[in-house]
This record gives sequence, structure tokens and C-alpha cells, in this order.
Amino acid sequence: MKYKGLITLGVIAIAQIFQPDRTVELNDPKHDLIAMTYPAKEVEDLLHSACYNCHSAQSTYPWYSYITPVNFWLQHHVNEGREEFYMSAWGGHKAKWQRHKAEEAVEMLREGEMPLPSYTWMHPEAKLTAGQRTLLSEYFNGLKNAIPDQGKGEELVVAANATRPEPLVARAPGLLLYSLGQSHQRADGLLSWR
Repeated sequence: MKYKGLITLGVIAIAQIFQPDRTVELNDPKHDLIAMTYPAKEVEDLLHSACYNCHSAQSTYPWYSYITPVNFWLQHHVNEGREEFYMSAWGGHKAKWQRHKAEEAVEMLREGEMPLPSYTWMHPEAKLTAGQRTLLSEYFNGLKNAIPDQGKGEELVVAANATRPEPLVARAPGLLLYSLGQSHQRADGLLSWR
């Protein structure tokens, strides 16, 4: 019995040598969702606490994420999150993809599917109240509605730089969008593209 315990401890100790690959795809920071959409401070804070740990290049790893086998399980979740909606590469995608992801985010927030319960259990700051879910849903819904339809030929709706170019072309709850120089006019708070 004593030897089984020692062998088990030895196997656990040796297993700690193996760590998952945590390399992050290089992205232009100007393509980040927050850098491109300039959300209100409250929305930005919610995105960081509830979304960015799994859906961006800005993941922070707690102490327990270095313990095998937990580390592989956590990294798998991060990889899945980035595959599904990689917010660090928002500006590198076409309008159709951006609209779809914004629409999916609204749906998942409203249905309580995100953030995952397994994540909020260890990260209580990511547990969203009904009001916070509504705020994030309004942000993504406003973003979706401000992005032109693919049929209009627009590929990106917001500037791919973080220097707040002029002119302002749209305002949605907690969201500012800027022109890439295309012809536009405001119509009832939504974008009208020519």
C-alpha cells in the first residue's frame, strides 16, 4: 500500500513536466474588438472579465492551470473559445463573419450559455448579472446592426487603427464606430452606406 502511494506521487510529479502549448497566434493589436469598437468603460470591463480570457490573445493563467492534467483541460477550453470567436482578430474578418459572431454573442448571452458555468465557478468576477447580460447583449446587438450587409460590398465596418479617426459614423449602446473613408450618412442612429 505504501509503495502504491509513492508510485502514484511519482507519476503525478513526472506528469508535471508535460504542459500544453500556450502559444498565441500573432495578431495586429489594431484588429482587436475593443480597440476597433471603443466600447463604454463598463462594457470593456465586462468583456475583459467575462470573455477575453478564453476568446482573445490576452488569456491569463491562474496557478492551477500549470498542474497536469488540469492544464490540458483548461487549454482545450481556451483553444475552443478562440476557434469559435477570437476577439483579438475581429478586424481581420469580413462584415458577414462579424455580424454572425455578434449575433451569436447576443444569443449565447441571452440564453445564459456564456460565460461557461465551469469558468464562472473558478472566476466569480465573470458571473454576469441580468443587467450585465443585457448591457453586453445590447452592445453586440448594436454592433451587429451597425455592420453593413455583405451585399453592400463593405468588408470592414470600423477603422483598423486605434487613433479614433474622424468622422464618427455610428453610435450604439456602449459602442462607437468610425469610417474607413467610405461614403456614409447617418440615418436614425444606424449606418446608411452609399
